[in-house]
Amino acid sequence: FFFSSRRRHTRCSGVSWARRCVQETDLIRLEPFTKLNVDLQSGRFDIPDRLFFSISSTWDSAYQNTGDVKELIPQFFYLPEFLKNINNFNFGSKQCGNVVNDVILSLIHI
Repeated sequence: FFFSSRRRHTRCSGVSWARRCVQETDLIRLEPFTKLNVDLQSGRFDIPDRLFFSISSTWDSAYQNTGDVKELIPQFFYLPEFLKNINNFNFGSKQCGNVVNDVILSLIHI
């Protein structure tokens, strides 16, 4: 009753859905991923504190929190433009006041 014999229905696993979301979030600075991310977040950018902001803070989070699973997306190896906010999108500011713009490549911990 829920499935029509004329339509093929597929189901995404939670992992594949999560990977797609992570990839769209990592590539948010480039179209068409900007639009895909905005569509995923009901017409707006996600909360700035959850956006990809810094390589070192992402590493620290994944290293210290076993629930924060990360993957290097292929674009890390051939598309450095995804780290720059070349379209000057306004992603907002984190709670600490830092503006989310280009991805920070390194951060010195003192």
